[in-house]
Amino acid sequence: ITATILAATSGSSMAAELGTMAVSDELAALEVMSIDRHKLLILPRVVALAVMCPVLTVFCDAIGILGGGVVASTQLNVGWDLYSETAIDALRPVNGWFDLPYDVYSGLLKSFVFGLIIAVISCSEGLRARGGALGVGLATRGAVRDSIIFVIIANYMISQLLYEM
Repeated sequence: ITATILAATSGSSMAAELGTMAVSDELAALEVMSIDRHKLLILPRVVALAVMCPVLTVFCDAIGILGGGVVASTQLNVGWDLYSETAIDALRPVNGWFDLPYDVYSGLLKSFVFGLIIAVISCSEGLRARGGALGVGLATRGAVRDSIIFVIIANYMISQLLYEM
């Protein structure tokens, strides 16, 4: 869910910004000035989203756990102590590296890959935008659509790879 939200927000923003630069010939101006547009425009976006996607995933997981506690205590009459003990027991390691279960590591790896996928697809779509505002809109829509599709495919493939080992 976090990757879908990132594709819709950050991915669309990247595609729109780079698409606007492409249709207004700003990218051509960078090329004329012998500035590597990939190093200046693409690499920082890819690295930033690849790093921040796992950070945002941890934040969303923590909010989800706390939200589950609020629902359990207010709607289901489960005591906060029982809920917190159960949540902590669920996070106990099963031969983990940093005293966390395998699912946490796999989730962080997936979110890193999802960040890479979203950033690369969004930047690629933005760079290929042509035809004014209509082209920027089409590139933005294509970036979000393709990012979500590739995230779903990558989720399946990474899950299959990690849990068959």
